[in-house]
Amino acid sequence: MFAMLMKETRPFAFFGTISAALMLSSLAFMAPVLIAYFETGLVDRMPTWVFSLVLMMSSLLVLTAGLILDSVSRARAEVLRIHYMSLPHRSEMPLGEKPATTMKPKGNQRRRSEKSAA
Repeated sequence: MFAMLMKETRPFAFFGTISAALMLSSLAFMAPVLIAYFETGLVDRMPTWVFSLVLMMSSLLVLTAGLILDSVSRARAEVLRIHYMSLPHRSEMPLGEKPATTMKPKGNQRRRSEKSAA
């Protein structure tokens, strides 16, 4: 539940954490292979090297997805803020008048009063 909320509200922090975990595990697998390579000039554990590179690429991919989703999330919040700013303030309306909504119910989403009247 908390992860879903983080993914929706702060995607860069959520995916950045996942990316950091993948990158650290990649570096943990990569270090012994690099040490052996610099000592001997040969890569003895090729599957470990490939696995560490796959983890590193996955980390970069998740980080990029987090950046994109963060910009989309900020744009959605900005559009919502602009929409709210376009609505009239209560002090600007005559007494007794309710604010008009610009969005209409879709399909089966009628108000309770409309359902009970029908």
